[in-house]
Amino acid sequence: MKKIIVTGGNGFIGTNLILQLLKKKNKILNIDKISYCSNSFHLSNKNKYLKNINQNLLNLSKLENLINKFKPDIIYHLAAETHVDGSLENPIMHYENNIKGVLNLLVALNKARQKNKLKKNFRFIYVGTDEVYGDLSFNSKKRFNEKSPLHPNNPYSSSKAAATLMLQAWFKNFNLPIIITHSVNNFGKFQFVEKLIPRSILTAKKNGIIEIYGNGKNIRSWIGARQHSNALIFLANKGSVGETYNIGSKFKLKNIDLAKKIIKILKKKNIFAKVKFVQDRLGHDKQYALDFKKIRRLGWVNKLDFEKELENTINWYLNQNNLKHFKNINYHLNRKGLI
Repeated sequence: MKKIIVTGGNGFIGTNLILQLLKKKNKILNIDKISYCSNSFHLSNKNKYLKNINQNLLNLSKLENLINKFKPDIIYHLAAETHVDGSLENPIMHYENNIKGVLNLLVALNKARQKNKLKKNFRFIYVGTDEVYGDLSFNSKKRFNEKSPLHPNNPYSSSKAAATLMLQAWFKNFNLPIIITHSVNNFGKFQFVEKLIPRSILTAKKNGIIEIYGNGKNIRSWIGARQHSNALIFLANKGSVGETYNIGSKFKLKNIDLAKKIIKILKKKNIFAKVKFVQDRLGHDKQYALDFKKIRRLGWVNKLDFEKELENTINWYLNQNNLKHFKNINYHLNRKGLI
């Protein structure tokens, strides 16, 4: 049994990661400030191997006490503000949480190690984003690898890039056992309703419309949150400290084509919708694409059946009982990022 801290475990990927970790009966401490996009699943489904702590990472002294007392084998850091549209409206919140939250963790871990509060084989797994590399042209066949320069294009991705640089500095100067990851777009159960796939499902059901920015040609790669979680667990065991790993998939789609897939699946369920093109958001990145050969060379295999996973996701959001885990759904279905 390992002792594991997950930050942001009431968020989308955090919820899925904890579900995977609990299968091995690990002892888990979930540190989450319970923000607007948190879900209540782990709070309402008690498990003897999981303890939930409502705590903001911006409180350094309390964070230090939690780490010193728990003495983790692994920390998975997922806590972050993640919505690009929201970062355009409230960049300060994104910078405070995505940069200072990481800084506080690094300071707390350095102090814990000096006090011999960390296990010998401790690992810190940072969950980043492909957006830190910037975007590619619509017709580009290039893929960003782990050595590509950071070139973020919005407040969210720039905050994540700043955190990435800080992590690299802490490894170089203090030799903290850090592993950095950057993933393509995630989808699946428990994703907050403001994101593209759940929002499309719910607005299609509500008023028969899926809103797509601009002309819908923007391209994204996709991975299931369960597959991403498995990759994070894999890297905690097989990854090398000080290294960065891209986590990706072969499933790359234009936003308009993704919308058409959702519409086709919904039609089989007698839910009829059409695409509505809407004003593009500021600085909308054209294409993201990751080269993820590095993690594959370690032996990780992405077992994603995209079509099946997408239909399972749609079924999950059409079940009203699952939506009870979220707050203020109708409000957060409103578009953000229009200044």
